[in-house]
Amino acid sequence: VCGECGNGFKRRTHRALGGNYGAYSCNSHINDKESCKMLFICEDSLEAAFTTMMNKLIAGRNQVLKPLQDAFKNVDNSANEVAIQKIDKLIEESTEQRLKIKNLFAKNYLEPAIYWKEDNDLQAKITELSEERALLSQINDGTGKKMKSLKELLHFTDGHEPITEFDGELVERFMESAKITSRSSVTFILRCGLELKERL
Repeated sequence: VCGECGNGFKRRTHRALGGNYGAYSCNSHINDKESCKMLFICEDSLEAAFTTMMNKLIAGRNQVLKPLQDAFKNVDNSANEVAIQKIDKLIEESTEQRLKIKNLFAKNYLEPAIYWKEDNDLQAKITELSEERALLSQINDGTGKKMKSLKELLHFTDGHEPITEFDGELVERFMESAKITSRSSVTFILRCGLELKERL
């Protein structure tokens, strides 16, 4: 991801006297050089930066990953679970209330204007509660996924020898995305939530 414009990068093959080489270019810069000034990044530099970052994690496992694990342990998702249960109950009650007024309206016990106002108010309440529930569930799911990825990263770095060459499989396993902040700097955003900056 381009740190200047937010657009994605595209891999391209560049030609040079010494032979072809891979590079990543910002899509905005490709389409219009004036819209984004970010220049291309050599693939070798990006791969070397990722390998360096992984080696730093291997060497500093106890100083970087362990504290993050302790922080996750202190995150209390149970409060969100209780809130979700309360929301489910309110949604159920509002849904039952809608059914009741619908039955009353069908039996001509309610004026149309009153019925539609009550029904619209209840539907709006259900929609609001559903959105709140979705947000809480997303927070819980996100934390769970980060904890799972961190556990996998801790297992990988436990006693692992330094990496001597780039391994694309590690990118798939541990990296969420990479933000190119300049031609000399990249921030790797890992699936466990860490954001680590490296020189290119």
